[in-house]
Amino acid sequence: MRQSIKSEIGAGTGAVSGDYNECQSIKEKIKEILAEVKETPQLTDTLSDDSDIITQVALDSLEIINFILKIEEKFDFEFNFDHFDYSHLKSIKIFSRFIYGQLPD
Repeated sequence: MRQSIKSEIGAGTGAVSGDYNECQSIKEKIKEILAEVKETPQLTDTLSDDSDIITQVALDSLEIINFILKIEEKFDFEFNFDHFDYSHLKSIKIFSRFIYGQLPD
């Protein structure tokens, strides 16, 4: 039986530090996916947790779709667009919290 993504990310951590570590791991994966979508490997070095995914990374509409699809694939879930809002892309930190909240336990 496959472990949940939350379990895989935070294995061996306590509840509070586990949440922090899981979000850190998610943020790093988001940065890697953004660099892949933009085809700019050095982008990961310039992004902070507060980087705006739309304006600072400058994703166009096609790149946003590609980014969302890669996020779904990486974290093995489908976006519930009833709960998704453009404001979730205001920073990598905010987006990582949104993803964390969508992951199965």
